[in-house]
This record gives sequence, structure tokens and C-alpha cells, in this order.
Amino acid sequence: RAGWRGMMLRLLAAHVRMLTNRVRFASAADAARAAALGGIGLLILWGLEAGFERLLRYLQDEVPLIGGLLILKLLSMIFLTFLSMLVFSNLLTAFTTLYFARDLPLLLSAPVPRRVVVAMKSVESVFYASWTVLVAFAPFLLAYGRVKHVAWWFYPLAAAALAPFVAAAGAAGVGACILLMRAFPSRRTRDLVLLFGVGIGGTVYLAIRFLQPEKLTRPDQLMNVLQYLSHLDAPTAMALPSYWLTACLNALTIGLWRDAALFGALLVGTPAALWIAVLALAARCFYPGWSAANAP
Repeated sequence: RAGWRGMMLRLLAAHVRMLTNRVRFASAADAARAAALGGIGLLILWGLEAGFERLLRYLQDEVPLIGGLLILKLLSMIFLTFLSMLVFSNLLTAFTTLYFARDLPLLLSAPVPRRVVVAMKSVESVFYASWTVLVAFAPFLLAYGRVKHVAWWFYPLAAAALAPFVAAAGAAGVGACILLMRAFPSRRTRDLVLLFGVGIGGTVYLAIRFLQPEKLTRPDQLMNVLQYLSHLDAPTAMALPSYWLTACLNALTIGLWRDAALFGALLVGTPAALWIAVLALAARCFYPGWSAANAP
């Protein structure tokens, strides 16, 4: 066991050295381009944080009685959206990293167990598929903390809760990719999944518009106050990690440590079980799918 873990760590270390060498030996033009893009990105993140804080502060201060429920519902909807984005992003990225990466023939022909290659490529896939979503979420988390006046320890605990959330989404995406490539081992499968995802995204958008979520801020459009409050208090997908993360952060905000520990345990245990299942699935399905997809 220590042997394959050591091999996976050495492979990951090689990727880290490759990235650091790319940074060290970058040309002046590349450095200037990266600095310009980084500055633009920081300005965008600052604008997002200001917009989120203005929205949350309005709900907190200007909407009496139900402002807290509105913020909690908004947080739950955002996490559900991020979960969907992460699963789909991991699914698409896994096609490239697990099946069509240029270094795969070398890795699979080397004296390295296939589960080590799958595990290392899965970590790479989750990283590439998730970092942009996490960066986009940082302004909202900062705005939420400022509006709720949380203590400094909230942010590292929130980051610790986000890690298994991302890992669970990554396991779902990688597992779905392995199943699809085992059933349809073709380079066109990724393109078909992308088209299918675009269609699903459009359908979800139309469904959301049909449900008219703006009614959440207009209780006069519902039949009565009790219906409005029950609509707000209804949980959003309780069986998904997005709800557990929402409940965990809310418990941390108001100091319910037992509830935070319970939902934190669910967040940690679920991706652990999912990744065990994914690696077991990869042991049976990865190589047949890869060899069929890359056959001349």
C-alpha cells in the first residue's frame, strides 16, 4: 500500500515541478500577459464581491423578518448550481485527462499500477475542473462573512468544508466519464456529452424562468404569509452535498457546533465512499475503454 501511494505522490510531484518550471522559465511577454490577466481577474472578483455584499446586505437589513431565510435559500441555490457545474466540468475534463492525454501511453506502459495512474489523473482532472469555480465562489463567501459579521475562524472552516464538496463532485464526474467511455469508447463521446449538457443547461434555465424565482422577494405574489414562509423554509435537495454544505456553513455562522459536525461528517464521508467506488469501477472499466477509444 505504501508503494503505490509513494508512486502516486512521485507522479504528482513531477506535475508540480512541470508547472513550477513553466513559471520559472516563462518569457517576459508571458509574464506580462499573465500579470495583465491576473489584474483583470482581480478587478472582476472585486466587482463580484461588492455586488454580492450589496445584495446580501439589502436582504439582511431591508427585508424584515425573512431576510435571513432569503439569504439561506440563496446560499442553497448557489451551492446546488455550483455542484451541477462542478460535476459537468469534471465529466468533460476527465475525458481529456483520463483517456486522451498525451502522456497516458507512456504511463500505462510503465511499471506503475493502473490504479495509480487513474488516481493521479483523477486528481489532475478535479484540479483543472474545479479551480475556476472555487475562485468564482470566493467573492460570495467573503461577502457572506462580512454581512453576517463572522469571526476569522469561519473562513478556514468554510474552506475545509468546501474541499470534500469539490471532491464529491469530482468523483461523480470521473465515475460518469468512466461509465460512458466503457459503454461508448469513442472520441466523439465528449462532443456528444457537451452538446447534451448545453441542451440540459438551456432546459434548466427555461424551467427556472418558468418557476419565477423573483417571487422569493415578493411575498404579496403568493397566497398568504404562511405559504411564503413554507416556500422559503423548504430545503433544497436534502440528499445532495450542496444542502449539507449550506447547513454546515449556516450552523457555523450561528454557532450550532453539533449540527456543523454532523453535516461536516456527511461531507467528508460521502466523497470518501464515492472515490472508493470510482477506483473499484476504474479497475474493471478504465483500461478496456481507453484501449478501445485509442485503437488505430
